[in-house]
Amino acid sequence: MQINTKEVREGKHDGKIVWICHYNSRDTYKKPLRKVPPTKTFIVSNDELWRDSYGRTRHDNLCRYNKSHFIPFNKNGKLSTRVVSPIDTTVAGYGEDGNELYVFDNEEECVKEWNNQLDHCISIVDGLIAVGFLHQKKNELLEMKK
Repeated sequence: MQINTKEVREGKHDGKIVWICHYNSRDTYKKPLRKVPPTKTFIVSNDELWRDSYGRTRHDNLCRYNKSHFIPFNKNGKLSTRVVSPIDTTVAGYGEDGNELYVFDNEEECVKEWNNQLDHCISIVDGLIAVGFLHQKKNELLEMKK
């Protein structure tokens, strides 16, 4: 089942294990703004971030406008040290606006959404291929599908 990302940002799902994904590409000719393949994560309150003596974290910019964030599991099944913001702040800058991640309670639905996002980009690339461009870009997108 898909989980409302706004609820995650408000801290309503802290302590849950979820799957996240997002493929955001505004310009087909450039690398994507955000590429988060289906990833198993743990939702953590920002209150649990390590803070220095001034009360700052190294993730302040990522987490400032959210009450919670995601921590991915690494290959060994343990939590990594990486923090993933619920919002893509690439375009909007650091703020409450931005493209939210897709959040699911199971891997199967997350992979399905990931493939839908890639299929959308592939259809755009197909239109450009019809005019003679981007064969390599389509192949890159097809290789990322799970």
